[in-house]
Amino acid sequence: MGTNYITYETRGGGFAQNFLDKIVNHTPDNEIVLWGVDSTFHLDDGTPITSVFGWTDWRRLPEIHIFLDVSGSGMRYCACAAGKNPTSMPPFVMLAHELSHALHAINGTLNLSNPEPQAIADENAIRTQRGVLPLRDPTLYGNPTCEGLGTCTPPPPTPPAPPPPPPDCFVASAAYGSPLAIKVQMFRRLRDAFLRRSIIGNAFFANFYAEYNGFSRLVVADMRASQELKINVSKVVVDPLLSFFTIFHLYVRGGWKRIDFWIEVESLLRNDLGELERSVIGFELNRVHSAVVQICEHLSHRAYATSLPRLPAVLRADSDPISVLTYLADKVVVGAASTEYLTWAVFRPLTMYWSILVEITADRMSGKELGRYLGTLLEDWLAAFPIPSEFRGLSEETAHVDLAMLAETVFTIPAVRQRVGERLLNAFMTKVPYDLRSLLRSVGYGGS
Repeated sequence: MGTNYITYETRGGGFAQNFLDKIVNHTPDNEIVLWGVDSTFHLDDGTPITSVFGWTDWRRLPEIHIFLDVSGSGMRYCACAAGKNPTSMPPFVMLAHELSHALHAINGTLNLSNPEPQAIADENAIRTQRGVLPLRDPTLYGNPTCEGLGTCTPPPPTPPAPPPPPPDCFVASAAYGSPLAIKVQMFRRLRDAFLRRSIIGNAFFANFYAEYNGFSRLVVADMRASQELKINVSKVVVDPLLSFFTIFHLYVRGGWKRIDFWIEVESLLRNDLGELERSVIGFELNRVHSAVVQICEHLSHRAYATSLPRLPAVLRADSDPISVLTYLADKVVVGAASTEYLTWAVFRPLTMYWSILVEITADRMSGKELGRYLGTLLEDWLAAFPIPSEFRGLSEETAHVDLAMLAETVFTIPAVRQRVGERLLNAFMTKVPYDLRSLLRSVGYGGS
């Protein structure tokens, strides 16, 4: 029997890459031993491996042993997706599930009384990133009607590399020339680091894409016909959004607690400002800011249909930023049936971005005051996160796991969690069959 030691060099920033990096490179005091066994293997208590898929033994910390069925039957295991539909458990998914147990055990975060929802949450993040398998429903763990050996067909084949561009990156891909461009990948990494890890997050993105895809294809078609439009949309819309979400990432990942947070952000924004002044024809900051605010308000109240001028499909090379922004809003009017998620995720961030640039140039505030101003904008925006109606369908256990995960990735600021908790109570307290107030308190969302 041979032993191989595994090393891992991080490439990319998706959930799977970060997950492996933590396990391989950031657990120096622990050893995780993977055992590949066949379907005749039994655990030390006599349990056949085929009844549990895989098994993680953390009783001998700092050493952890993982047993996986690597025989052909591994391709025929399945678990329960929504509606008790079976979803395949190929070897890479089983491995991710068991490694999640190992990582939680090492970090001291393992729920000893019920460890499966934690592992299923991480497993679902891997499924989401891979994009070929339905997500598991943690409330159906162990359900014999859809979980076991030989009850489902092998998973669909892995998409060939490089993968096709996902539906959420049409405009960014067109702006930067390729779905594999570095800035497009940065958008995906920021997305995957946050909402896409959770069931609530996936529901959010499903609603967002329903609005986004309606108009984005119209914009992309025009951008392919006009290099000038492609450049203008990149400079006035896509680049600012990337800067905004980079700042947001820094803020929720601890920047809100750091007194030097503004110094890092100011450097990024002043670089942006210089680039805009050099490269955008007709750039006037206050006019751009006013136009973005007006368009955002129009979209928020659905009052824009008759108030915005219709523009030619392809703008001229010397089109100013106001025309670009109005053009984009016009496409939203034509293509998007609703705009709640689109306004929150695209146009309100643009409003905040241009607002803070105005304050930088106005020189009315000190650095500390600008930092507080930006923090207030970000927290007010985050607290207004559109809560998908799908929340009411989550079981108490699933809601607990999902909200706890979001508290670690998105709602990291206690004051924001309190406000989100109050909104959840107002919207769902009478619509779920459990004590929502107690659940919110238990995961740090207040609810008082």
